[in-house]
Amino acid sequence: MTNSAIYNVRLTDIRESVCSKVMSIRMKMSQLFNRSHIAGQKESPYNEHFSDVNHFSYIQLVSTLAILIILSIIIILTIFPAFITAPLPVPAPEHNTITCGVILPLSGDLSTIGTDILHGIEVAADEFNTGDTADGRKITLQIKDDKGDPNLSHALFQEMQREGVPVVIGSYSTNLTLKMAEETKQVDSSVLLSPQANGEALYGISPRFYQINPPIFYLAEFIGKWVSFSSDRVAILYCDDEYGRSVMNNIASDLTNRSIPVSTKKPINRDDTDYAALSHSILDSAPDTIILIVYDNRQIPIIRNLSEAGFRGQVILSESGLMNSLEKENSDVLSKFSLFTIDSYTNLVPGIQSEHFVSGYQKMFHQDPTRTLAGYGYDSMKVVIEALPPACDTHTLTAETIRKGLEASRYYGVSGPKVFDSHHAAGSAQDRWVFRDGKFVLMTTSLV
Repeated sequence: MTNSAIYNVRLTDIRESVCSKVMSIRMKMSQLFNRSHIAGQKESPYNEHFSDVNHFSYIQLVSTLAILIILSIIIILTIFPAFITAPLPVPAPEHNTITCGVILPLSGDLSTIGTDILHGIEVAADEFNTGDTADGRKITLQIKDDKGDPNLSHALFQEMQREGVPVVIGSYSTNLTLKMAEETKQVDSSVLLSPQANGEALYGISPRFYQINPPIFYLAEFIGKWVSFSSDRVAILYCDDEYGRSVMNNIASDLTNRSIPVSTKKPINRDDTDYAALSHSILDSAPDTIILIVYDNRQIPIIRNLSEAGFRGQVILSESGLMNSLEKENSDVLSKFSLFTIDSYTNLVPGIQSEHFVSGYQKMFHQDPTRTLAGYGYDSMKVVIEALPPACDTHTLTAETIRKGLEASRYYGVSGPKVFDSHHAAGSAQDRWVFRDGKFVLMTTSLV
């Protein structure tokens, strides 16, 4: 019931009470006057007539004054406490709002992946804001689009630091994240968590940088084991950037240690468009396995051109974020060779927690997050929530308190355990998918 409703009910009760008391007083005064008037008539039935009238007027005046006094007392005693005790709506204090920065590629070639990760973050934040464990606190997301530009992501991170945002989730790739992570070495006002970036250059780069996705060393080992049982000659195509070169070097090193020859290693530049020529040059080295280290939309035309060039071995993708897009391709093109994704990460670990996440995601966005990277966005936000100290607010939450909470993290996420090692990287949980009958099918999920 609102305060207005309570007030109206109390005024109604007051009016009824006052009217009842007034009627009672008037009846008593009337009875008193009648007795007095009758007694006067017996003593002097005629001579005292005007005296009785005067007496009656005097009693009326006294009774009216008494009624007014009683009425005032009743109003004061009844209404005044009501204003004191009536509950009033209390807005949530602004200092109970905790700001978390989010920097992701929400437009450009990486927009699909960036949006999936953002949606996962939003699901976790909504769970906290509407749950029973928030203690009146709310998380607000300050969301920025880096458009796939590492200089812009860096500038946005610096802006958030100046504004005092204590924790930031971002960005997607190593290339987009590296400058931000380096910034945390110089300034201690913000902690940075990357939901996906896991290049070698990021491993242990700063005491205030954390990787939700395990480092690429696990990926190199995982692919090396698979290839050692299935291949004799391997070719590697990789994005010619910090991340691509790092993944390529680690995979090539692991294959060399396993005595698996790498027939060729081809970089893919941002300006390359002739994927047909690239495919034919790769096939000249006669590989039976091609490892494709490409994490953006170029992955799709390269695979198409390899198929059209006549490759019939196996293609291993080191990134599975574009499985849904690949399935929209002509399945005959993709079915001419064995197509796998062998990742350093898992999309979702089977279990009740993942089922809960999928249900919440579908309610908010009417989409299935099972084969996207949304789980890594969700886990990034959940790890931050787990790191919040009790009763913290805008004024007491700092990057240092978040960092201490992350150090103690024992959160088991929908994408695997998030217990950070001495270099602030989470442990490994890995998927292996195969393209079969026009769909990618999960073969295994391994926790390392």
